[in-house]
Amino acid sequence: MAKPISARQLVCLQAMWAARMRARGITANDSRELRHEYIAAATDGRARETKELSCADAQRVLGLLSRELGGAKLQLADAETARAAGTHGRAGHHDRRHQMIAGAETFALIERLRCALRWEKASLDAFVGRQLGGRPLHTMADANAVIWPMKRMLRSRGASARA
Repeated sequence: MAKPISARQLVCLQAMWAARMRARGITANDSRELRHEYIAAATDGRARETKELSCADAQRVLGLLSRELGGAKLQLADAETARAAGTHGRAGHHDRRHQMIAGAETFALIERLRCALRWEKASLDAFVGRQLGGRPLHTMADANAVIWPMKRMLRSRGASARA
């Protein structure tokens, strides 16, 4: 039997689905049936609802949702939301029930950091894999687990270049 969807994948899927529905102006009452249809289509009928997803199928659905949402800009309504995005993933700084999805601006920042560090794309991919334990980057918590160390590396390079 295939490994079932993990708790982390479930939370991520729910957050990404909610963001997808908000972007389309669809209410939560109407989204459940749509989610089940989406899952059935994405898994070629292997799963009919979220809890039936295998870990691999959940990864496929998350990838599809991530590509759909990736082009959308991350809109930070106020200073509190911006602070939450920056501290997402740190112990004691966010409520795990409310996952923030990494948007195009976040991926652009990671790309700028990659260039500043003079890394090849393969080096960045390997670094992300190590930082996230092999899972893909979807949430702001994932992004921050990559961005913070990259910024520390840049700062330490700047200090060593001045010495």
